[in-house]
Amino acid sequence: MPGKVLETYCHCSAETAIERFTIRQQKAAIGEAVKAISAGAKTEYQIRASLGPLGITDSIPVDTEAPVNLQHVSPKIETMLELK
Repeated sequence: MPGKVLETYCHCSAETAIERFTIRQQKAAIGEAVKAISAGAKTEYQIRASLGPLGITDSIPVDTEAPVNLQHVSPKIETMLELK
């Protein structure tokens, strides 16, 4: 595949990730039973998040704890991909 590859590594706290997962699950399960999140989900997320980006190419970390302004992220991506 020609061109440069760039990983955009989005990260947030385990609490935020679980809250978002729960909200998405509730929206998707209208009229259905909502699955309970396992007690170890927070620990599992923290372990996976601690691994960081894949590390197979350049990456840009993006803190997604709060909504992300793409106008701030896009220039970084363009620069790293040498589009400008």
